[in-house]
Amino acid sequence: AAEKFQFGISLDLANYYSDAISDNVNRSFEQKIRKGEWLSKAPFGYKNVAKADGTKDIVVDEYTSHIVQKVFELYATGAFSMELLCRKVKKDYGISWPKGSLGKLLKNPFYHGTMLIKLKKDDKDAPKKEYPHRYSTLISKSLFDQVQQVSGAFKKKPVKYAGKPYIYR
Repeated sequence: AAEKFQFGISLDLANYYSDAISDNVNRSFEQKIRKGEWLSKAPFGYKNVAKADGTKDIVVDEYTSHIVQKVFELYATGAFSMELLCRKVKKDYGISWPKGSLGKLLKNPFYHGTMLIKLKKDDKDAPKKEYPHRYSTLISKSLFDQVQQVSGAFKKKPVKYAGKPYIYR
């Protein structure tokens, strides 16, 4: 009985230690978010760099930032679908993007000064909250909004399976 009691206490102490570390990490993340710092790998158009003092930062990548700006400008005209834009980027810059990756890039508000952070890391369906960041912006908010309007104008036609019995669909 004494050994079980000691094991239970040891288990609770280990649990407390683990929870305390988790709280400290979450507090550190919240502090970085309030300062406007991005917590993970820089999005396309930016690059992660190590400073001389040992800290890490995100700076604009001159070559890829130009590509991001061009992609936003071209898509905002409404003359390009995702497919055409993927082909043009491959032809002009040699970058082979799937349509889904290009769509994520065009929906990412980081490029105009807002970062999306998921509040609950364990929950996939948790809503993301917007925070301003401290890094240079690549596009204007109005260009981003224009791209979202153009993207919203493209509607997929619903697939109709009616006409054939279920077994033949």
